[in-house]
Amino acid sequence: MRFCSRITREFLETLAAMLITGQLPQLHTINIANCKRLDQDAFRVFVDIISNDHEERLSSSSSSSSSSSSASSLMSPIGQMRSITVAGTTLRDIDFCRLLDMAPMIRSLHITSSFMTDNFMNGIALKHLCHLTLSKEARITDALIQQIALNSPSLRTIDISHCPQLTNLALISLSENLSLLEDLVFSICQRLIERDSVRDLFPKCHIHCDFCYCF
Repeated sequence: MRFCSRITREFLETLAAMLITGQLPQLHTINIANCKRLDQDAFRVFVDIISNDHEERLSSSSSSSSSSSSASSLMSPIGQMRSITVAGTTLRDIDFCRLLDMAPMIRSLHITSSFMTDNFMNGIALKHLCHLTLSKEARITDALIQQIALNSPSLRTIDISHCPQLTNLALISLSENLSLLEDLVFSICQRLIERDSVRDLFPKCHIHCDFCYCF
């Protein structure tokens, strides 16, 4: 769906219906980037359809006395997702949080210019998350980065560039909790520590700064 101006709410509804009926078993990536005709309501309807199916599966599982049901048949269809990208599209935090809650196996999450706040994860622990982008998100704060650092220990790459609310606390939390981190992308600004101190915090990490004079 990337850069597609013709994608509409009706398309998302059709996509959700195909997912819950098992017609897209090999779909592992969702990319909603700069789809200008998709608004908050369209995405909410998409999540509603997936969520209702998920709840029905859980209800059927708890009420059934049979032990023959496989775990895969009870999993939400969004549970097969490994990568989600949202860019240039305004979504409600609560809807995105509901989506992530049904995708525990996700490995890549990329969010750019989508006006998210700290609430879009709301305590969700993505244990398998390896690659994270939170770029050009003016409303996220240190609290979210601290939560991610504690709940996603498998992270290997993280991009927190152009997030003006972040301070030294975000970088310190990443350095203290993410032993597997290999690549860090961030922006130098008045709120963040000097470049030499960043190198000291992440001695084994490749550090990338979007201002050429920084490193």
